[in-house]
Amino acid sequence: MALWGICKRMTILDAKNRLLSEPKAAVSALIRSSLLRLCVVSLLPACSGVVHKVDIAPKTAVGDKAAFSTKGGSAVVELHWWRSWPSTELRGLCDRLLKENLDLGRARLRIQRAAALVRSQGAAALPSVELSGQVMTSQQNFFFGGGSQGKSLSVNQTTFPVNLRFNWELDLWGRVAHGTSAARRDLQALQLDREAMIVVISGQLADAWLRRQEARARLGLLARQRKLNEDLLNLLRHRFGQGMASSVDVLQQRSQLQAIGGQRPALEQAERLASGQVRQLLGLAPGHAFQEAKSGSLPKVAALPSSGVPAAVLAGRPDVLAAQQRLIAADHRFGSAKASLLPGFRLGGSSGFQGRADPFGFLQNFVGNLLAGLSAPLWQGGRLRAQADAQKAAAREAALVYAQAALRALWEVDNALLQENKSAETAAAIEVQVALARRTFDQARQRFAAGQGSYVVVLQILSNLQRLESELVGAQRQRLAALVQVYRAVAGRPTTKSGSVKVQDSTSKASAALTQGHQTRGRK
Repeated sequence: MALWGICKRMTILDAKNRLLSEPKAAVSALIRSSLLRLCVVSLLPACSGVVHKVDIAPKTAVGDKAAFSTKGGSAVVELHWWRSWPSTELRGLCDRLLKENLDLGRARLRIQRAAALVRSQGAAALPSVELSGQVMTSQQNFFFGGGSQGKSLSVNQTTFPVNLRFNWELDLWGRVAHGTSAARRDLQALQLDREAMIVVISGQLADAWLRRQEARARLGLLARQRKLNEDLLNLLRHRFGQGMASSVDVLQQRSQLQAIGGQRPALEQAERLASGQVRQLLGLAPGHAFQEAKSGSLPKVAALPSSGVPAAVLAGRPDVLAAQQRLIAADHRFGSAKASLLPGFRLGGSSGFQGRADPFGFLQNFVGNLLAGLSAPLWQGGRLRAQADAQKAAAREAALVYAQAALRALWEVDNALLQENKSAETAAAIEVQVALARRTFDQARQRFAAGQGSYVVVLQILSNLQRLESELVGAQRQRLAALVQVYRAVAGRPTTKSGSVKVQDSTSKASAALTQGHQTRGRK
């Protein structure tokens, strides 16, 4: 409701004379008068102070005294962590993922939508101007005389009313500015969400790719084990023909050979399922042509990344930074809600012509006015206060979400380092067991081929060796998967020496770049 209003109407009484003689001077005088009143009203709140101050770099105390239980390596990891891995195929797949993954494509569109909302929100701080015009034609009939000798006269008149109106809310308390800043922080949070999504989805692709490589490595190992068991079966048949082995030994070895062959369907299924997950993450349907490497081995172990100090991890993790930006956005919305409790200032005005269809008719009846008004909420049932309280609670909740994201990030790094360390120890221990079992089997086979030793002993040693070889492949894959988790946990934006990270604040350039990238992909 209006608490106080000032309305001054400026009408040019001698509009026709002045506009006919000095039209430019008359219009300039009106504009100068309007600008003068605008400047006076704009300077009124100069001493009002700041309604709400927002902390644009909030911190959390979660990582102040934190320390990782397991020491990391020395490799430096950034957002595209896979580029530090020795596998050429994995690097190529993850780079392709950035362009073709559908979830990342949706994230790009969400960023474009948020950028448009930022521009829309910022437009509220600018004046709105409307231009309207009409064409009206009227006809008047005059009758002279009477009877059959009377005459009539028709007069047509065409007028062209043109009006220009403007309205401007002076953002004295920062309500619109806080809303625009909140939208901008939401945009930055979405950009960081996309970066966090890149880390997560690339990790999923790497895990599926490692499972595919594990299945292929097991299939290759199975082929070698089958060949070894076939050689042993041929040796038993030869010794059986010489009466040096029993039929039970031959049947037992044939059963062992069939057991090895029975493992193949499950491994082929695992290989195809993992390969299908890789294709799905790349946005490919079943049966779609896909060129993939035929390598049947696991990659070399990449260098262990540096975990750094907990504060540096929090300063670079995109998910933590996104939570921080949402906290700042919530604080801005609280400031906007507080500003809504204060009086609002508005400027409005209009000017127009209503001319006739003659050489100077368009200059007639020029009217202009300027309106300045103040409105303040007196009674709305507590609605505005409740909205401010709700935004305050939302800001406090966002602070807890930020702290929770930081805590989760630190535990992810600590757990990933621990898993990598223990999986490396497990793989190393199995490697030693495999080496010892292989030496034992070689000696037992030589003794058996020379007619010494029991087949049962050879079979037990061979079964143990092949079991350990299969376990070693699984342990190596688990170590690589744990290493991927370490890379994912520490991946993020590069930090400066002070541990700070730069968050982009450019909405127009980011939106233009994303739009161009999306259009390019659509043309392809």
